[in-house]
Amino acid sequence: MRAVLLIAALLAGLPVPARAQNLGTLEGQWPAQDIEELRVHFPVGELIFEAGVASEIRAELGVRCRHGGSSCVERSKKLRLVTHVAGRTRYLDLEGMPKFGSHGLEVTLRIAVPKTLAVDAEMGVGDFRADGIAGDLRVELGVGDVTVLAREAGVKSVNLTVGIGDATLSHGGSSQAVSGLLGRKVRWSDGVGAARVSVELGVGDIAVRLD
Repeated sequence: MRAVLLIAALLAGLPVPARAQNLGTLEGQWPAQDIEELRVHFPVGELIFEAGVASEIRAELGVRCRHGGSSCVERSKKLRLVTHVAGRTRYLDLEGMPKFGSHGLEVTLRIAVPKTLAVDAEMGVGDFRADGIAGDLRVELGVGDVTVLAREAGVKSVNLTVGIGDATLSHGGSSQAVSGLLGRKVRWSDGVGAARVSVELGVGDIAVRLD
């Protein structure tokens, strides 16, 4: 069964802002028992993952109009988070984000997950950050920056690919870095942990730090 969370309820009755304004946040939480993976589709914006409690997945979507104006507010009313479970995977999608002519509409999605839960994130444009995730992590981003912070003891391998930009892996007091064009890659598979980190980025910078 698909569960839909509507942003519009947060925005009803708001006056038209004359300048940048936070329109509100939407929070959701779902049980994590029997869930092995979270897959997120997030077309545009800032996506942040962090380690949370072991029993649930929590999400907070913040909505902002950078320039204000009625057009931005109207577009924000179409936003919604849609989630469903198939097998042992929970899917979470942001729908309603305009592909063209956002009129200053900006969103930030913060997700707290059990630290051993596998995460698979697909993004179009924006920035991604993960802090403290100990399960498998896969990120696919078209344009933007990716930052990953994790414990080295929990990671088995890191695979980074960037089309145009820089990719840096820092671990054990040393670092590997590549930059340039046409699919630069960083590979590391000497870890003692179990988690696999994979990042594919079209244009932008990748920074992975294992402490």
